[in-house]
Amino acid sequence: MKRESSGPILTTVFVDYDNVYLSLKRKSEEAAKRFSKDAGLWIKEIATGALMTATNSPALDAERRIVINRCYGNPVPRRNQSDNSTDMSSFPFVRHHYLRAGFEVIDCPPLTAQLKNSADIRMVMDVRDLLTHDTYFDEFVILSADADFTPVLHRLRSHARRTVIFSNDHTAAPYTAICDAEIREADLLSLLIDGQLTNQSQVREPQALPSAASIEALRNEILTEVANLVRAADAPVPLEALADRCVRVLGHEKTVGAAWGGTGSFRDLLTRGLPEDIRLTAQPPYFVYDATRAAQAEAPRIENRVEQRIAPRADMARPEMARSEPMRTETPARALAPLLGAQPTQRPAAAQA
Repeated sequence: MKRESSGPILTTVFVDYDNVYLSLKRKSEEAAKRFSKDAGLWIKEIATGALMTATNSPALDAERRIVINRCYGNPVPRRNQSDNSTDMSSFPFVRHHYLRAGFEVIDCPPLTAQLKNSADIRMVMDVRDLLTHDTYFDEFVILSADADFTPVLHRLRSHARRTVIFSNDHTAAPYTAICDAEIREADLLSLLIDGQLTNQSQVREPQALPSAASIEALRNEILTEVANLVRAADAPVPLEALADRCVRVLGHEKTVGAAWGGTGSFRDLLTRGLPEDIRLTAQPPYFVYDATRAAQAEAPRIENRVEQRIAPRADMARPEMARSEPMRTETPARALAPLLGAQPTQRPAAAQA
C-alpha cells in the first residue's frame, strides 16, 4: 500500500495513560493532573508538531492531521502510595475528559494478581491492524516510555512509517535510537505547568548539516568512551549498558541525537570503528570485551580442556584390553607431546623391564 496523495500527514496517536501519567506524577503532581484533565491542550501541540523534537530524521514541515487518537487505561481506581487514598486522577475518574477531547477510550483492566493490565498488548495489536488498513497512515505517535515497544518501531520503520515516542529520563537507548522524533517529558511538563513550551516563541530553523570533521570527532569521542569503559570493566559489557552509559556521559545530542555519528545505530558504529584490542561479539546478545585480557584468560582454559579430553580416552580406548591389562597412565607432558609436536621422553630401561 502506498500513499496516494500529497495532502496533510495522516497521524495516529496511541496513549498509554498510566505510563505517561505516573511518569509525570513523579516530577509534578500538578502537571499530572493537567495531563489527565486537559487532553485538548497537548493534543493540539502534537498536531502542530511543536511538542515534537526530531531525533533520527529531519523535522516535518508539512501540515499534520490526526485521524486516530486512542487512549488506553486501567478502569480500576488507583491508590496513592503515601496514604492509600484513592487517586482521583487515575483513569476511571478522568476518562470522560478524553472522550470530550475526541479520544477513543479503551479500557484495559488488570489481568494478573500484580495488577498488570493489557494496554501495551492492545496498542501493539491496533498498530498492527492499521498497517493493513485501507488508509495509509504516515505517522504513528506512541505516548509511552516503555521500551517494550521497540520491536513495534522496527516493524513500522520497515513499512516506511514515521514514528514518535514519549521519552523521559529512564527511556532506554535502543527505544529512542529507532524513532524519528520524541515528545520529551521536559517539554510536556513545561506545556502543562506554564501553558506554553519554553521555546515556543522562538522560530524554528532547519539545523545545519554537520561537517565530516565534526561527525568524525563525534565518532571518536564515543569510541574512546566505550574503549575506556570496557578496559576498566572486569567482564564483558552488554551492548545496551554501553549505549546507555554513553548517552548519560556524553549527552543525548552527541549520541542518539547525532544518530551515533551518522552510522544509524550504536552497534554499527562499534562494528566500524572499535580499536584492535576491543571486540564486539558476532551473535546476540551482544557484548563488548577486551580481546587482550580474554586471550590471557583463555590460555589456562585451553590446557584444562586438553587434559580433560585426554583422560577419558585412556579409559575408553580398547575396553577389552583394559580388563586384561593394568591401565597405563601417562604424564601430562607425554600426553601433550603429540599436540605440541615434541618427542615424548623415553622411559628408563629398568622401568620398561
